[in-house]
Amino acid sequence: MIDSLMNSTAPVPAVEMKDHVPADHAAKATVQGAGHDVKLPSKVVTARFGVSRRTLDRWMRDVTLGFPRPLVINNRLYFSLSEIEAWETECAKRHAAKPG
Repeated sequence: MIDSLMNSTAPVPAVEMKDHVPADHAAKATVQGAGHDVKLPSKVVTARFGVSRRTLDRWMRDVTLGFPRPLVINNRLYFSLSEIEAWETECAKRHAAKPG
């Protein structure tokens, strides 16, 4: 029976993220959402950009930045990896286009 479970191709269910994710595990922490787009918890997003949660909140409020909107589950924020990457690309294009 254990062998059949080990060889199963069934998807592994997502595990609920804890608020105290160790830094070395934070980069690997993801949640699968609808459409199988990888979702990053807010702690991973803040670590990715080297900003505080407060800065992340400011980015979300500033509509001129166009920062991706999170998916809220149980009062926790999860961001689409593809939307974060698209936002990074757009920011890099804007920065490259600035004279100076």
